[in-house]
Amino acid sequence: MPLPSVPFVPAGRIRADILKIYHDTP
Repeated sequence: MPLPSVPFVPAGRIRADILKIYHDTP
């Protein structure tokens, strides 16, 4: 699923998961 350049995510574990995905994606 395409992710926006600046995703709106709630603080907490979900945000951490999103950031991890961003770091894991080249």
